[in-house]
Amino acid sequence: MGMGSRGLLSCVIAWWLFGCNVQVWEPGKAPPAENQSGWEDPPAAESESAPEAEGGEAEAEEPEAPVEAAADDATEPTGPGTLVVRATIKGEPVAAAVQVLEGASVVARGESGESLTAPPGRYAIEVAIEDAATLADTPTKRMTVVLRAGETVNQPVSFPWAAIQLRVRINGKVSSSAKVDILRSGKVITTLQSDRPHVMFSPGRYDARVRVGGATIEVPQLLFPEGATRTVPVDVQM
Repeated sequence: MGMGSRGLLSCVIAWWLFGCNVQVWEPGKAPPAENQSGWEDPPAAESESAPEAEGGEAEAEEPEAPVEAAADDATEPTGPGTLVVRATIKGEPVAAAVQVLEGASVVARGESGESLTAPPGRYAIEVAIEDAATLADTPTKRMTVVLRAGETVNQPVSFPWAAIQLRVRINGKVSSSAKVDILRSGKVITTLQSDRPHVMFSPGRYDARVRVGGATIEVPQLLFPEGATRTVPVDVQM
């Protein structure tokens, strides 16, 4: 048997015994460069290491941000409510007394511009002009407010006005000595001198009682128009 035949026979026997993947080459030629042993190289094991970042260091995984608990709904306000009344005439602030009422009970009292506190609820308020130099009839305004816990109610209160001068004419002649009582609902609210400077009133209808020379004359239904500065004649026949 020649040399070539013996080499081929050896390879067949090796394949039968070991299941090798035998590569055959002709005598006188070098074996293939890839694997001179005749055995297949085992596949490279996959690396389980973490991928490297640029620069050769393993890239660290960022920790997950903690989940913040959802904020609770805003806490309901507590405590008393606050009322601030601002009284004005012709847009200008004026002094006024303020009372907060629950039925017949006074819950709080103070002055215009002050902060008054009371438990939450619905209240009646009274705002009164107490100085006759501000409004001669010293009016009181009433209204309803609702106070809520922890909240402030700013309540504007505007008083209407009429600036009035009375001019008494007796038998057509102006009398500066006559005195005039101004009445509303039968009650005297102030007394004016004829032909003196204007005085501030709440607008509306008033009755007058003229006193001159020992005589008293009733003069009904004098009209004081709102927002006007007027000289109102009071004619008396004697």
